[in-house]
Amino acid sequence: MFDGLRGAVSACTIRPYQQGDAEHLHAAALESVAEISPWLGWCHSRYSLDEAQEWVAAQQDLAKQRLAFAFAIWSEGRYLGGCGINQINGPNRYVRAFYAAASTCPAGPQTPSCSAC
Repeated sequence: MFDGLRGAVSACTIRPYQQGDAEHLHAAALESVAEISPWLGWCHSRYSLDEAQEWVAAQQDLAKQRLAFAFAIWSEGRYLGGCGINQINGPNRYVRAFYAAASTCPAGPQTPSCSAC
């Protein structure tokens, strides 16, 4: 369990995004526009369910190609946000890690990302 969620969440499930997650991603994005849009340009008030479905499908394709891996974070039947790695560059030993927590997440909306070697 993450320190920032101590006592707020009993257990988390982190798994690859599934097409059924698009509706939850869409709702969370719209609920979090004010907090997240300054960092994530795709998160805007007109973000559509079609865009969420396309993103999930794209993430599934990228995972099959081993180019990126995105995961949905769930706890007690509630969608909390997502995390993953992309920009994978094996020869240079580089990967970009990211996560975004919805406004309804017990830890609040968060959008940090970092690069790791």
